Amino acid sequence: MIGLLAALFLQAKVDLPQAMSSKHYEMRTSASKEEGQELLDFMELVHQTYTALLKPDNPQDLDKRRFTILLYKDMEEYVKAYAGATVAVNIQRSSAQPRPR
Repeated sequence: MIGLLAALFLQAKVDLPQAMSSKHYEMRTSASKEEGQELLDFMELVHQTYTALLKPDNPQDLDKRRFTILLYKDMEEYVKAYAGATVAVNIQRSSAQPRPR
């Protein structure tokens, strides 16, 4: 079991060479700059909309927080980056479940 988990974590990682940012988000991406900017603009709109709808007690504190976005250029890169981690999490969850008697 440990050998399997070690093999999964040693999988090739995807390089996200481009760093971008906005008021509330830090992004690493392998997509084009235009695609990255489009997502950042959209996420800022989402942030603004949710803040207006949910009316947090301290919006100034919320404005100080920064969130991280990882944007892959395609599904193949995403799967390459997360397939092993997903399997490892599923193995860990399934082994933690009590067995029916």
